[in-house]
Amino acid sequence: MLPAARPRVPPAAALHKRAAASATAAVAAALLAASPALAAAPTSALSADVAATFQRTCAGCHAGGGNVVVAGATLFPDALSRAGLDTPDAMERIIALGRGRMPGYGAACAPAGACTFGARLGEGTIRELAAFVLQRAAEGWK
Repeated sequence: MLPAARPRVPPAAALHKRAAASATAAVAAALLAASPALAAAPTSALSADVAATFQRTCAGCHAGGGNVVVAGATLFPDALSRAGLDTPDAMERIIALGRGRMPGYGAACAPAGACTFGARLGEGTIRELAAFVLQRAAEGWK
C-alpha cells in the first residue's frame, strides 16, 4: 500500500515573493488612486500625450516620482543624480534599454527578459518621456 500523497507546500521564499508582489501591486494601485497630480497635464510645452504615456507605462512603479519596487531608485533629482540619470541621454537610455528590475521599452532592448512584455515605445516617445520625467523631477513631482 502506498502512503497518501502529501500536498506540496511552496518554500517560504516563494510565498514571500508572492506576498511582496501582491503588496507592491496594492501599493501601486493605492498611490495611483490617491495621486490626481499624476494625471495633470505637463506644465511646459510637452504634450499631454506624454503624461498619459507615463501614467500607462511608468506610474505603476513610479507614481508621484517614487519607486514601489526599489525604494531608493526614485525619480527625484538627488536619486537621479546619484544613479547618473540626470541628463536626457541617460534617461532615454534607461527607458529604452532598462536596467536592473526596470524593463526596457525601446525597440533595441535585449535580451527579451530585460524588456517589457508590452508594446515597445518609439524613439520620439522615449525622448518625450525622458524630458517629461526630468521636468517633473525638477518640479518635485508636484
